[in-house]
Amino acid sequence: MKQYLCIQNQGEVDPQAFTLLGASVKEDEAIGFFGSGNKYAIASVLRLGLSLRIFSGETEIDIETKTQFFRGEEFSVIHINGQATSITTRTGPKWQIRDAIREFWSNARDEGDCVTSVGHNVEGISSITRIFIELNSDISSMLLNWDKYFLPDDVVPLDSNKIARIFSPNPANFFRKGVWICEDRASVGYFTYDFANFDLPESRKVSSHAAASGISDALRWCNSSVVFETLLNHTTGDVCSVEWHCLRYTTQNTGVLKELFSSKYEMIGLEKSREFLEDKTEKKVLWCDETAYRALNYQGIKTIEELFQAEDCYKLTGWPIGYHEQVCAEITVLNKFGVDLALDSVAFGVFNDSDTIAQYDKNKNLVVLCNKSFEYENLRKSLIEEWTHARHGCLDGTAHQQHVYLNLICDLMNRSHND
Repeated sequence: MKQYLCIQNQGEVDPQAFTLLGASVKEDEAIGFFGSGNKYAIASVLRLGLSLRIFSGETEIDIETKTQFFRGEEFSVIHINGQATSITTRTGPKWQIRDAIREFWSNARDEGDCVTSVGHNVEGISSITRIFIELNSDISSMLLNWDKYFLPDDVVPLDSNKIARIFSPNPANFFRKGVWICEDRASVGYFTYDFANFDLPESRKVSSHAAASGISDALRWCNSSVVFETLLNHTTGDVCSVEWHCLRYTTQNTGVLKELFSSKYEMIGLEKSREFLEDKTEKKVLWCDETAYRALNYQGIKTIEELFQAEDCYKLTGWPIGYHEQVCAEITVLNKFGVDLALDSVAFGVFNDSDTIAQYDKNKNLVVLCNKSFEYENLRKSLIEEWTHARHGCLDGTAHQQHVYLNLICDLMNRSHND
């Protein structure tokens, strides 16, 4: 005897909800706004060969497929209560059974008093809509991991703002109005995010990379000290790297992050510079990886590096044979295109940090190069990057630096067009 997953909600569904595309009258659906979800879900279940039975109250809605040929090719057209629809079992070809279950459950949740159950009996109940889907291993697995697809109603968020609700990871995932929207787990953050709104494609799912684009705004409006305490406890390593990366591309937070930081620390410093600078200061420094460092600096937090002469990080030496001539040639070319560096403002040295390629010493108005500056195609790139610091006062990885690069590109395009 077949077992079925039953999804039910209050009210008796109109059979036309399964036949008319664009017939949705909901103004604020959990998943979509175009009334296509139920049709896709039905097509997905039937395409997989699973039994599907729907009751509106005590009356069963008859669902069947009939063969129809179009341009010599066979299609299985879905019929509802004997009426042919324009929907075939090929509708929504990328939809899987979990997508269909998610759609049915989301619609049931919107209607209210929704519950699920598993059993053999298939029957209708007055004033209730019941959808029965034949149970298979994929559906059983989904039921065992229900919280990965739908946020429990009783879970309490760490923060709730106009962009999203932020939850402890359990595990980390992305939702929209309580319904899972992320098709992979390649770039999920530390926390779970439930967005108030999110533009979704036909599949009702987006990549984790696309979903992560909403973290910036969610953290911008966040007022939770727990969230930011967690971030400040993980400024190195990969645990909160997605959140720190997103904070590099948002305007300043509500102030909670900065206030919490100030209660414990005075400045930030790069972890890779720690061995050179830690014993030179009594300041309370939070040492960070590059990503967290840039994010906190963008939020207006000062860096320990600002207290020291840049020359503490390097030692000037003479020019190796042939290097000075290469720099002279590059500067001549760059000056023609608006990158106005003077030859006497460039010097050669050795950096304490072996990963450093080039550096601008604002105290001496000096661009310092090293051997790595002359490897591969680093020289021209290094000179252009340090020019953004020298002429425009940009910090690495900021919107300010990005705009300087964009302005330079646009100027070059305009010049080329005019020529």
